[in-house]
Amino acid sequence: MKKEIIAFLLLTLIFTSGCKKWLDAKPNTVIEQSQLFTSEQGFEDAMYGVYTVMSNASLYGDQLTMSFMDVLAQNYSCQTLPGHSFYQAAIYNYTDAGVKTRITNIWDSMYYAITNVNNVLLNIDAKQSLFQPGNYELVKGEALGLRAFSGITVGLVLLFLEMLFAKKAAKEPAAPAPRPRRQRQDPSNAHPYAVVSAGLGALDGPLHGQASALAHRMLTEVLERGGAGPVVAGYLRAGQRIPGLGHLIYREDPRARLLFRLLEDVPAAAPVLAAARDVATTTARHTPLHANVDLALGVLSVSCGMPAEAGETVFAVARTAGWIAHALEEYGEPELRMRPTGSYDGPRPDQPLP
Repeated sequence: MKKEIIAFLLLTLIFTSGCKKWLDAKPNTVIEQSQLFTSEQGFEDAMYGVYTVMSNASLYGDQLTMSFMDVLAQNYSCQTLPGHSFYQAAIYNYTDAGVKTRITNIWDSMYYAITNVNNVLLNIDAKQSLFQPGNYELVKGEALGLRAFSGITVGLVLLFLEMLFAKKAAKEPAAPAPRPRRQRQDPSNAHPYAVVSAGLGALDGPLHGQASALAHRMLTEVLERGGAGPVVAGYLRAGQRIPGLGHLIYREDPRARLLFRLLEDVPAAAPVLAAARDVATTTARHTPLHANVDLALGVLSVSCGMPAEAGETVFAVARTAGWIAHALEEYGEPELRMRPTGSYDGPRPDQPLP
C-alpha cells in the first residue's frame, strides 16, 4: 500500500510539473507575425492560410457555392421550408436570426481573410530580399488579386447590397445599368453572376468602359512629348474626340473632381495630373469640354504603373454595386414587366418566306 501511494505521488508530481509548460505551448498553426514574415516560406504559408479560410464552410466550402448564394439567387424552391433560414433568405428577410447568423459568419470569415492578405501586403515590400527571383512579384500579385477581386471584397458586395441600397438612386441609369435589370427578367431567371456578366457586356466599348484606356494612352503620349499641344492638335485634325473630356449629362463630372482631389495626395501622380490639366486647358481653347471620370481613371492607371485597361476594371468593380442593387430590386417585381415588343418596319423580302 505504501509503495502504491509513493508511485501515485510521483506520477502526480511529474504531470503537474509539466502542466504549465504544456499549457503554454502554441500549436504549430499559430505563429507570431514577427516570426512568420522572416522567410519566403513564411509568406507562402500566410497565403495558404488565406486559402484555407476561404475554403471553409462559411465561405466557398459551402455558403457561397452550394447553399446560401444559390438561395439568394432563387435557384432553389424553399416554399416548403417556412421555418428554415433558407426560406427567410430566399425572401430577403435579413432580420431573421438564422439569416443574421449566416451573414455574420460570412462577414467575419471574409474579413479575417482580408486581414491576413493585408498583413502579407504590409510586410512584403520590406522583405523583398528574402525572395527568390520572380517570387516576390508572384506572391504580392496573388495577394493583391485576392484582396481586389477574387471573391473576398466582391463577395461582400454581392451579398449585402440589399441592405446598403435601401433607396433607389436619384440618378438616371447609364448605358449598362438597364441591361442587368432586364437580364433578371429573362425566363432563365438569371442569378447575380449572370446579371454582372450582362453589365460587363454593356460596359464594353470605346465610348464607355474602354474610354479610360484611350485617356491612359493619350496621357502617356503627352508625357512623352512634353506637352498637350501637339497631341490635342493631332486629335482635332483627325476629327476625333479628345479622350476623357465631355459628358452627355455632367457639365463638370463630380466623379472626376473627387478622384482628382484624392490623386493630389499621391506624389507619383503629380506629373500625370499636370498632363491632364494641360489637356483640358489646351482643348478649352477650341471647345468648352471638361474632364470626365475617364480622364481621372487614366491619371490613376498611368501614375500607378497599371496597364491601360486597368481603368475599365476599376470602373466595372464600382459599377457592380449598382448592377446588383438593380437585380435585388427586380427579384421582388413582376416577371417580364420590362420585356420590350417590336414590329419589323424594314423592306420586305423579294419572295415570301416559306
